[in-house]
Amino acid sequence: MIMTGAMSVVAPGSPVQLLVATLVMLTFTLTTLKFGPYRNRIDDTMSFLVSLVSSGNTLAGFVLIMDKAYSPPTFSPGMIEWLLLFVNIGLLTLQLLVMVLMKWGCWEKFKKTPCAKKLPCGCAAGSSSESARVGASGSPPPASRRGVSLSKVVPENSISKKSENLQVVKSWGSASDST
Repeated sequence: MIMTGAMSVVAPGSPVQLLVATLVMLTFTLTTLKFGPYRNRIDDTMSFLVSLVSSGNTLAGFVLIMDKAYSPPTFSPGMIEWLLLFVNIGLLTLQLLVMVLMKWGCWEKFKKTPCAKKLPCGCAAGSSSESARVGASGSPPPASRRGVSLSKVVPENSISKKSENLQVVKSWGSASDST
């Protein structure tokens, strides 16, 4: 809404409009990177990449508008055109690849193959990062059962403290407390 409504009011048709739009988009990109709002890490990564490419597109438009002021242009419009085409088509291809791999379950099948175990990203089914998440009993730790991300900082587990507090409240006013 900010990029369509508010940006049409800010100095229409001037380079200031593109500069403000780039700053707003970069703020959104960094916010997405910091918070990671999606459940899957790949969704967070793809959202970040789409925002980053959109910010780059706006920045390229700003560069082209500002470059018109110089008689021998500093930047080649043809080169920027090819760069934008390459980056946008590459991102679209990556999006389609991720969608096919995730939606049709091909990624899970790929993780079980021997070549996936050779990847340095640790994305194979029996990789060390996966085994670190699973306890000695074979079940995931309590944080993941509660739906808390294991890759993010979470507050101290207060379940045991709640049960201790519950016992104190239940025993309040009993004969053992009076002196």
